[in-house]
Amino acid sequence: MKKILILEDDQVNQELLKLYLNDTFDTELVSSISEALALLNKNTYDIIISDIHISDDSNKDGVDFLKAVRANTKTANIPILAYTAFNDPNDINEIQFTGVISKPITKQDFLKRVNSYLVKS
Repeated sequence: MKKILILEDDQVNQELLKLYLNDTFDTELVSSISEALALLNKNTYDIIISDIHISDDSNKDGVDFLKAVRANTKTANIPILAYTAFNDPNDINEIQFTGVISKPITKQDFLKRVNSYLVKS
């Protein structure tokens, strides 16, 4: 079973993603960048889904998280999908996310997008 790390601070979105993914993937959900980075140091993931506008105590956002993941040789090649409702997908791709999933999205479309990036990796 493929393993997914999800960085999402909104509880409603967390519950939605659990419903979308738990039957198909082994998922770990965290709400802060520090939690996500700690898990990446301990575990291996097939893909990461990260909110862009994460609100945690670190004053960092999803782009800062992306840069930290890419700077680590252990995690640099993990596909990272931006999960957002606020950005232009072209801007996000320029930041070097592997792909973008725009909110809102249906379960079927969400799974299709996640699986398409898993096949590429």
